[in-house]
Amino acid sequence: MAPPPILAAEDAQLLIDRADSGFVVTDHNAKITYCNSRFADWAGCPPDDLVGQRLSHLLDVPGRVFFDTHIMPMILLQGFAREILCRLAPKGEDRFPILLNASRHPADDGPKARIVFNIFDATERAMYEADLRRARDDAEELAAVIRSAQVAIFRIDSSGRAKNFNPRAAAMFGFDASTATGRPVTELVPLLGEADWLADVLPQALDGAAPEFFDAETPDGKHLSISLTPITEPGVRIPEPDFSLLMRDITQRVQTDRQLKITLQELNHRVKNNLAVVSGIARQTFRSDASAEETDRFMARLQSMAKAHDLLVSNKWRSTSIREVAKLTAEDSGVETQFDLEGPDVVFSPESVAMLALALFELMTNAMKYGALTSDAGRVRLHWTLMGESENQRFRLVWEESGGPPLEEKTRNVGFGSKLVKRLVASELGGTANLDFAPTGLTYTLETPYRQV
Repeated sequence: MAPPPILAAEDAQLLIDRADSGFVVTDHNAKITYCNSRFADWAGCPPDDLVGQRLSHLLDVPGRVFFDTHIMPMILLQGFAREILCRLAPKGEDRFPILLNASRHPADDGPKARIVFNIFDATERAMYEADLRRARDDAEELAAVIRSAQVAIFRIDSSGRAKNFNPRAAAMFGFDASTATGRPVTELVPLLGEADWLADVLPQALDGAAPEFFDAETPDGKHLSISLTPITEPGVRIPEPDFSLLMRDITQRVQTDRQLKITLQELNHRVKNNLAVVSGIARQTFRSDASAEETDRFMARLQSMAKAHDLLVSNKWRSTSIREVAKLTAEDSGVETQFDLEGPDVVFSPESVAMLALALFELMTNAMKYGALTSDAGRVRLHWTLMGESENQRFRLVWEESGGPPLEEKTRNVGFGSKLVKRLVASELGGTANLDFAPTGLTYTLETPYRQV
């Protein structure tokens, strides 16, 4: 076999100077006797200025200590060191990580020992390791959250078998955690009436991204109401290859909702009975002392309050949209095609809905009797807005009639209806109201702090 070719000295020097790594030669005390241009650039000074300096003095303080107490003894004892991470500390510049590789010249020993260092810029490696540490910390934190979560979480393979689960899953459904891995999740979570619920329900849940609701029974006979939510990557429509299921025990919530529904139904029934009693008393009272028109007007007002009450019940006595109240008023009057609604999504508290319904009823009745809605060409534009910011927001509602006959003088008399929409409603809502009987049509303006409604 032919001997390997020998590199000329000048070529070897050129190769070392232009290398991407740093080359440093030191004596047995780690004093630099030679360094290439790459290392000198990293150190921030010419190569000649580095000769005679100890290599450890170019490192940061922790690196100096580690170099003198561990790296050098290791090199002198075993003859080499491999990929030891340190930080170079150039004067006036930021530190950056390096990897030290060193070997003692085999022909030298004792005071004559020469040590050759091959040094690499480890910036990218340090960043990669930092990313790995962060990822590990995030994974450990997430694992701790999953372990302590009060919802059941299953990790399932594409065949529907449990790969992993948190302690809450075993506690909720009463299965033996030591033997559950690898078993079909439909065995671990037996949903009533849904033996193969995973195949039947999961595609729908994945497609709609909404929780599915089931009833389950534990081995000890305990009944549970369960909401099931699949956890997949966005856009994934089939469980491939693995996916997660999150199950919440909503038994208490279902029972509370059921009881609340019964209570609301009973309350609704009693309120309607009370309104019916008031209606009967009113008819008896008005039979001789009031005209049929006044009686009908009063009964219609009661009916308006009853329908507002029905709307609140259907919304479970939560805040109700002004648009819902206005649409209900227009539909009950049969003039929705002549009614224009404009405004943002604004909700009223249950306490304010009845007042708003009464005001709209009075305005609608007046428009159908005297105003724009006496004509097929007439229109009502109801628009509202929120003005200002946060706590200083104000609500403004405007009822505008157009296209009807000119308003006659008698329609401007201040009766109970006018007092109701101008004084009572404004007072109850903590604001101000104004009626403008212009010949072209009535305009009603209500303005109040939004926090009041």
